[in-house]
Amino acid sequence: MKNLLRLHIMILVMCFFYGCKENSLKQGNEKNEPQSEIKKQKKILQDSTKVTVKKNIAQPQIIQFVSAKSGLNFRDKPNGRILGKFSLNRQLKVIDSTKIFEQVDDDGKILKGEWLGIEKDNDTVYVFSSFLSDFYNYSDIKLFYASPYNKSFNEIKQGFVNLSELFPFEYENESITIIPEDKFGQEPIQFNKNQSNEILKRIGISKKDSLYIFSFSKDSIYKFPVSELKMIAYLNAYSHKEIITDEYPYEIGFNLEDKFSDQGDNFAYVGIENPFQTGKIKPLIWNETDNDNFPLLKLDIENQNKSDNISYETYTLSLLHFKYFIQSHIYHNNNRSRVRTHQLIVIDTTKNKITTELKYSSSESISISPVYKSSDEKMENYYSWTGELFKNKPPIIYGMYGNSFGCSTVDFITENEPSIRIYCDNRH
Repeated sequence: MKNLLRLHIMILVMCFFYGCKENSLKQGNEKNEPQSEIKKQKKILQDSTKVTVKKNIAQPQIIQFVSAKSGLNFRDKPNGRILGKFSLNRQLKVIDSTKIFEQVDDDGKILKGEWLGIEKDNDTVYVFSSFLSDFYNYSDIKLFYASPYNKSFNEIKQGFVNLSELFPFEYENESITIIPEDKFGQEPIQFNKNQSNEILKRIGISKKDSLYIFSFSKDSIYKFPVSELKMIAYLNAYSHKEIITDEYPYEIGFNLEDKFSDQGDNFAYVGIENPFQTGKIKPLIWNETDNDNFPLLKLDIENQNKSDNISYETYTLSLLHFKYFIQSHIYHNNNRSRVRTHQLIVIDTTKNKITTELKYSSSESISISPVYKSSDEKMENYYSWTGELFKNKPPIIYGMYGNSFGCSTVDFITENEPSIRIYCDNRH
């Protein structure tokens, strides 16, 4: 028994001794390894770590829009040589955060920002972040639609300018709603003078302002002092009278009574000065031309099925020193045809330069307007227009598409003039 115990202890001692010796050999080999090899291995490890980190930073795609009205210079490096210019509202993909911060003087205003790397033609260029925004940039001009006075059978609809998109509807505090609870479900709601003044206050319209309406059909401007107008509310077309429990389903705006009755499109603006001018607007009436005359290549056909039958039609017209081209992408299927996309190009003939490129594509919420040709019979009411509608601004393009959801815009034929969004209150 004693001999067995002694044997067991010897085995343990031998295992411990040789194990320690093996470890000491390993440690000795590490210590005796050339220092240059150790540094080399560490450098490889550090470099691989850097590559991984850089890859992870580049993965999120940050999309920004150019907010500088005159365009934004892009450079070969931060604050380096100017290579070119991105136009207003150009959509850019940010791929590099340089961490280089500066401040610039922009017409007396000090702007602080960072130099960002932007993807362009499989390369990286650099722009200053203070001239970028997260969203598409629209004009500061607030436009509304003016609906004419209408009498049909026993129903009368007063002339109306819907201002609901500016009205701060109260969802939490019902005690300060402008429409009395006992009138929910009724229409129209006629507001008295005090209520009208309260609505104007909430919207932010001064009684010193005037309401200006431009009528496309008459090429005329109407002026109504705000101080002489009262407010009115109509139920939204998609609401159900029997289940109205608050004021949100109502459209609130100016009551024009029977003072305005022009049919067709009518723009409304509220302010001190009239932004419109007359005698410089005309309907878009196109002349057909050969497809090869279109300044750019044919439209890109996205997600087109091989069975789709696609054709192109190209048209042109002139206004002032501008030449317009439109190419329509028409989809044919089962003996039915519809315009899927309009691509519009405008050329300044004095400079022989494209001033803007606009693309209008159909979707679930957008329907493309047909092209009205000079060979067609004269229409009673036109739906698309161009010309110098606004004072001191370039010609507009309006009516190339319609919305079932959302609101239309008034576009300009020069790329550095932001589009005007129409406050149409298109609720569903």
